[in-house]
Amino acid sequence: MTPDEEADRIRALLREAHRDDEPCPSFQRLVRHPEARQQVPRAPWAFWAAALAAVAAGASFVTLLSLRDGRAPPTPPAAVTLASAARAWEGPLDFLLELPRPPPLDALPSLRAPLQTKAR
Repeated sequence: MTPDEEADRIRALLREAHRDDEPCPSFQRLVRHPEARQQVPRAPWAFWAAALAAVAAGASFVTLLSLRDGRAPPTPPAAVTLASAARAWEGPLDFLLELPRPPPLDALPSLRAPLQTKAR
């Protein structure tokens, strides 16, 4: 069987397999004819519902601000405090900010001559 005959056989089998597929309009026809696109009707109450929700959210925000009175939130009781309160808090990545020990320049030898004292 030659490659051309095999390609024709595969095309025929694909045509047979997709013969019952639902026909759909071409892309060009869908793009050129805007009336072919279905437009979803918008409910007239949707705008008013969104506006009402925005007003309600704004009113609740203003109400919460007015009820706050500038009071500090209640502090937790002493029994709930952490056991490590005496130490300074360290974040999980604070070790990246630490310099290696000893500092890099202290490890180098000094170029100064040692001080000589007079022997008696």
